[in-house]
Amino acid sequence: MITFEELAYLQSSEAQELIEKHIEEEQLRLAMKGMPAPVCTQIKYLQKCKHKLPLYYTHRCIILPLSFEQSSSAASASSREYGGELCVDLTCGLGCDALHFAKRFKRVIAVERDPVLAAIAKINFARLGVGNIEVVNDDAEHFIAGYNGEKIDCIYIDPARRNAEKKVFLVQDCSPDAISIRPPSCKISKTLVNK
Repeated sequence: MITFEELAYLQSSEAQELIEKHIEEEQLRLAMKGMPAPVCTQIKYLQKCKHKLPLYYTHRCIILPLSFEQSSSAASASSREYGGELCVDLTCGLGCDALHFAKRFKRVIAVERDPVLAAIAKINFARLGVGNIEVVNDDAEHFIAGYNGEKIDCIYIDPARRNAEKKVFLVQDCSPDAISIRPPSCKISKTLVNK
């Protein structure tokens, strides 16, 4: 994970120029030449985005390694055919699914519990030119419990299948626990999709 200070640096003109100048170079060689670690990491993961998340590569979005590994691919996200007025993505992460839903729904609320990742999602959606996604920094359970807005057409959950130490396999060990938030989610949404 990165800090807000590292995020600010990655948005600086210095970091952006380094990324653009060295985007095709190997990360290890850049690190050996003394390139700042956050820039090296961005170059490495932007290169990985070429195939999995090509728009994120093209628009030089900010990529976090673990979020990249857990993210849906653009091809996978585009296979979701839901549409309507309002979609809530309870597990925003890098926002690949929310980005796809923004094409099929009038409005998308993307919930992200980590404050730095929520800030990155806002930055990335701006870089991608998407204006109908609202990023909310909250955890899924709290968001659902306190929601009192308009009827939601679709709630989408793609739980993190890793905790701080390892991969997890039981649904109740994932975050958020889709089983516990299912009943309140069904009360406020027409469709609940749990990937």
